[in-house]
Amino acid sequence: MPRDGSGIYSQPFPNVIEGTTIESPVYNGFVSDVVIDLNTPRPVIAGGTGSDNLHDAMIALGGEIGSQGPVTNYDDFPFVDGSFYSNPGATNAPDGVTSGSYIAGIAYAKGLSATVLEARIISGSGSINAKYVRTKVSGSWSAWIEQAAAIVDLSSVYVNTTGDTMTGTLNGVTAGTYEFTLQDSGTGRKYGLAVAGVTGNFTFDDMTAGVSRFNITPAGHYTISGTATIAGNTNVIGNVNAGDIYAVRTANTGYYFYGSNTLQYIGFNGTAFDVIGGQLNVHSNLNVIGATQYLNGISFATRASGYTIVYNGDGTAGSLQMGGAGDQTNYYRNTSHQFQNKDGSVTYASAGAAGIATPALVVGGIPVYGNMPVVNITDGYNTVATDNGKCLAGVGTAWIINDGRHPVGTVLTFAGYGGVLTISCYASGVFHWIGPSGILTGNRTIADRGICTIIRVLDGNWIVAGNGVT
Repeated sequence: MPRDGSGIYSQPFPNVIEGTTIESPVYNGFVSDVVIDLNTPRPVIAGGTGSDNLHDAMIALGGEIGSQGPVTNYDDFPFVDGSFYSNPGATNAPDGVTSGSYIAGIAYAKGLSATVLEARIISGSGSINAKYVRTKVSGSWSAWIEQAAAIVDLSSVYVNTTGDTMTGTLNGVTAGTYEFTLQDSGTGRKYGLAVAGVTGNFTFDDMTAGVSRFNITPAGHYTISGTATIAGNTNVIGNVNAGDIYAVRTANTGYYFYGSNTLQYIGFNGTAFDVIGGQLNVHSNLNVIGATQYLNGISFATRASGYTIVYNGDGTAGSLQMGGAGDQTNYYRNTSHQFQNKDGSVTYASAGAAGIATPALVVGGIPVYGNMPVVNITDGYNTVATDNGKCLAGVGTAWIINDGRHPVGTVLTFAGYGGVLTISCYASGVFHWIGPSGILTGNRTIADRGICTIIRVLDGNWIVAGNGVT
């Protein structure tokens, strides 16, 4: 069946001359050509389909193919215009890399050298009835894009009934002054929401009354026109400025107070606070911070380094200072007129008609007395820290304990009274005494009515001097 490239048929042999014998090759050739022509797909140009199958025949005739599939891979399936379908397991599907759904759709736009797929999930694990679209241009597929719901699905997408919930951002379109307007269906009263640019104010206006009821500035300041009723607690984080929350007395302009229009409890005039019509109760410590403040002729300063200072009535000088960095629990006991530590075990000073008396002046940890106290001791006496600066009188042996109770600079005086008194060092102490033959060390003996003074000069070393000492 000789046909040229365009499908045009031409006879296989030349015509036979009339009245002559037809040769068998010519006759057989014509018969064979008829057989071939009848069993070979006829070109469209010759009234055929150009194909021996329905798919290629429909393509040749320019028709759409129905039920293409099942599609196993949406990226490389040879889509043509028409419908398609896929089963669970198809890859690169609308509902994921591996589909879990039955999907059907249509393909079109082959005439534009492109392919558009519209697919809808029929059943399975995906969003039932959801519609997806993707396109192929210049050999590249786009991602699947889920489409807006159909009209029958609007109630599940848009907020249009009582009780509906909206998620996401609500974007308004400026129409005149306001992005959004709200209207009371009963009274017809209108309200408007507006944002005046990126750096402008956010306002909620009563459009009917022509009044801005609520305003927020870019700096975060709030302005409320009218009375604000707050049910519950109000938490203020940050500073509260007098210009933001205040009440002003009619009779005293500029006077701010906490209270009502007729009752004032705490007032402030810009300089000082007043407790009005009551008393100020302090249930914990009262700290006065800043400049010295006066109360009934006595001023109190912020405690420095643990010291409490009581000033004169005019506040010009400190009349008494108590406590220290290591002991901030000292205070005045009014019932005994004594300055003591917290538990009363140590008395620092006593106040009386003759003035203020102190038991001892302590210099560098060593008490200094106006009159030297005398302690009567017996044989085997061990010195204690409170012996520093005192006279120890008696007989027998006195032991000077060198375990830290007597710091460097400690002075102890011993007197033999009623017999001989021997002093000995304990715990690595050493006596140094200048005798007739030079510097001697060791225990010292004090004769009856003799006196000896020792001073600790370094570590456990003591210098010894006195009368009647051997």
